[in-house]
Amino acid sequence: MVYNDSKIFRLNGRDFLKKNRQVLLAICSCLIIGTFVVSCAPKVPSIRPVPTYIINTGTPTEFGWWLVEPQWLASKFTINGPGYFITDIEGYFNPTGSADIIIDITDSAGDTPGSITYYSNTFFIDHKQGANWYGIHGITNLKLSPNDYWVILRPAEEIDQIIEMPKNPPASNTNYAVNVEIDRDNRKWRKSEVLNIGIRVSGNPLR
Repeated sequence: MVYNDSKIFRLNGRDFLKKNRQVLLAICSCLIIGTFVVSCAPKVPSIRPVPTYIINTGTPTEFGWWLVEPQWLASKFTINGPGYFITDIEGYFNPTGSADIIIDITDSAGDTPGSITYYSNTFFIDHKQGANWYGIHGITNLKLSPNDYWVILRPAEEIDQIIEMPKNPPASNTNYAVNVEIDRDNRKWRKSEVLNIGIRVSGNPLR
């Protein structure tokens, strides 16, 4: 009896295949086509947001100030809500020689930079490119909350070339400061009414 039951089951299964062959073929075809469509569907590239200017003074047009070891230059900027991921920091330079320049982002002590440094990095100025915007691009680790901040530009080491920062851009910032070393133990920031250098800071709003 067991053998016969098994035989009947096999016969019934064979009969089922014969009767439903077209249905099964249709189901298999749909599965194959569905898999092909899914696997061949084009991948949608991720769209990165385009950074916007937080401060952009425009390009200066007049002979300006020297960025040399005794003299550091700074410009104030404001981050509005909800805050920004900073991606690019630039200054406008007219170099007569090549040099490494340090950019610092600090807090604000009102009319001058504060003592807290949020970011510091070095970039290279190639004098062969002439007067141009130079700086650091593609920053990924600098998030600033709404507040006032300062961009500080200073030589990475003593340089004998003249690194000029032209002045009087079309959208001049009104908050500048200069730091001149009187001696090695006496550095002090002072508000400047005439500095007017070119600065650009870009980023993406926080979400």
